[in-house]
Amino acid sequence: MIHLLWLLTAIALIAQPKQLVYQKARSQAPPLTMEMVTPDGPGPFPVVLLVHGGGFSGGSPESMRTFAAQLRRSGLASALVTYRLAPRFQFPSPVQDLKAAVQYLKANAATLHIQPDQICAAGQEAGATLVELLAAQVPLQCAVAFDGIPGTPAFLGTTEPVPAADPANWRSPTPMLRSGDPVPFLKKHLSSTPDRFTVLAADHGTGAELLALGWPSGRVLWRVPNGTGLDVQALPQGHVLFTDHAAHKVIEIDANQKTVWSLGAEAGLHTPFSVRRLANGNTLVTDSKGARVTEFTPDGKTAWQWAKPELEPLWPRMSRPTEKGTVLVAFQKGGTIYEIDRAGNTVWQFQIDPSRLPYQGLRLANGNTLIGLVDPGEVIEVNPAGKVVRSIGGAASKIRLGWIAGIALLPNGGLMIADFTARRLVEVDADGNLVHELRDLPWNIASIAIQ
Repeated sequence: MIHLLWLLTAIALIAQPKQLVYQKARSQAPPLTMEMVTPDGPGPFPVVLLVHGGGFSGGSPESMRTFAAQLRRSGLASALVTYRLAPRFQFPSPVQDLKAAVQYLKANAATLHIQPDQICAAGQEAGATLVELLAAQVPLQCAVAFDGIPGTPAFLGTTEPVPAADPANWRSPTPMLRSGDPVPFLKKHLSSTPDRFTVLAADHGTGAELLALGWPSGRVLWRVPNGTGLDVQALPQGHVLFTDHAAHKVIEIDANQKTVWSLGAEAGLHTPFSVRRLANGNTLVTDSKGARVTEFTPDGKTAWQWAKPELEPLWPRMSRPTEKGTVLVAFQKGGTIYEIDRAGNTVWQFQIDPSRLPYQGLRLANGNTLIGLVDPGEVIEVNPAGKVVRSIGGAASKIRLGWIAGIALLPNGGLMIADFTARRLVEVDADGNLVHELRDLPWNIASIAIQ
């Protein structure tokens, strides 16, 4: 009997959920806890943040344990959290708590055996409202919000409903499920599929960094400062070539992100916006100052230059070499793509409404040219006669794009597209159908490359 009691006690201790403190006690608030429920095995696992209901003033994570067990059987981990309750704590206290919980999951992913880039959130009733608010502010893979409380009076510290405060009336960038079976939805968006390739992304926003992102996970593999540079190119052996706007340089780094070559003021560079390593080992640089396109030798000598200082106000942007040895130069504010040869002659030209702000032209193997546009965001393919033969995005498309900057060709005929102002990365197939996207990114991505 003693042995049986000991065994039952041991089993109970093993089964006792592990309570973690994700936010220490502060300002009359108790410590906030997180209960982890994980599948068998070493992981790492995708994870769902579970947010209990209770009218914002009560409830407990225990109400979510049955759902957590269901997710566990489906191979998904769960994090059941407490948060500050009304009426003592009101908006935005509980939302801040959930943000802290997401940060805790990401920071402690290795210890918790979870995937930091594979996080969804799910809640019911008051918890659903909090999840919708969280999803509008924090990048998540998806969110499940059942029976949210409209108006949220206790949450806001008022006695009357406030319909405008109901997140169900908002449009969140996060995929959202409000009815139906949540498990297939969560499994669809929490994929443990290995990344297929790496996207190099030039952040022209406040982050001012060059990033390597696993695709489709979006996991940051490495990052280096780029001074809000616009361009990036993948080179052999893991090397990367990019522009550094703040340093007025073009820089090559190796697979360990160490600088192995650079070119700057000593070569006469002032505002290098575009850079491309050519097949002959030289480097093609477009400098906005003076609207200069220059081919440099490895030791920084000028091999060839095309300069049109009178076109500088038209925003010279990306230059892309073609297989014929010509160069496509985009003048964004002018609405023009010029194709120039080494003699400086314009051998082809495409003109569009300047308000569409073409960022780059990319010559295809079939002789056509891809061009990224804005308002609405659209990638068009034009033939040598200047006729549009394909359109991705645009006003009539289901894929609503804003400002197309970077375009990269994929081996399967698809495209990677950087939507600059919408802060999205979008993968489409050859027919323009959406394959995968990452939304609400913390970067304004200009050029992209595939590694």
